[in-house]
Amino acid sequence: MILDLHSHTVASFDGFTTSRQLRDACVGRGITMVAVTEHDEVCRLDPAPFLAAGVTLVPGCEFTTDRGAHIIGLFVRAGLLKGSTREAVFAHIRSEGGLIVLPHPFKPGSGYFAFYQEDALLKDVAFVEMLNGGWDSSEYVDDIRAICVRNGLRMIASSDSHKPEHLGLCATRVDADPAAVREDARGFLSRVSQEQIELLTDEMRLRSEGRKVHPLQRTGAYQLLLRVIPGRVRRGIKLVRYRFRRAPTLSIPTYRRFTV
Repeated sequence: MILDLHSHTVASFDGFTTSRQLRDACVGRGITMVAVTEHDEVCRLDPAPFLAAGVTLVPGCEFTTDRGAHIIGLFVRAGLLKGSTREAVFAHIRSEGGLIVLPHPFKPGSGYFAFYQEDALLKDVAFVEMLNGGWDSSEYVDDIRAICVRNGLRMIASSDSHKPEHLGLCATRVDADPAAVREDARGFLSRVSQEQIELLTDEMRLRSEGRKVHPLQRTGAYQLLLRVIPGRVRRGIKLVRYRFRRAPTLSIPTYRRFTV
């Protein structure tokens, strides 16, 4: 089965995917378990249409700490105030019976290890993203692997999708029966070992369809516009542009296995 444990929908401030598009993308790309992890918002999607399509929907949230680091909680139903301490985020996820994931761990501005050092809190972490569809981890592979080995953490690959075509460009494969896993998804993810996990990446489509920063966005003039134009206006313009775009065709990815 193929898992993508980090995705966003239109409920996130920077997401564009509707519930139906997410479900259809899962079917089109062979994803049998998807976690919806909105930015500082809990997942409110109805799991029934996903189950009918053979997809297990995992509710989650990508929390932002007071220092800006992102921490994902899987199987979390209740929200938490944005800007809470990492200790509060960890405690909240544990209190929900959730699983802790560290996404894009060294990404500047939002990666956990861009702000914090290894310490005792890592014992509560379930997974660390070795591969992330929106961040190139190639410079940090050895660091991530070493941290995971020292602390007994499992490495996964996730798309961090914000549009339907992003889904599954990085994903995790586990040899298991999706129907059996559906009965106890949390228990399955708690028990799965690194030896059972394969990290996958569709390099060709990641280059053509992956998240990109336009060179214009790096200019001082663009950054000035961001401060002048209200966020709701910018968001509205992006949604209109997205609605009238020519969407890429979704198909089963051609995966390459990443050796950890």
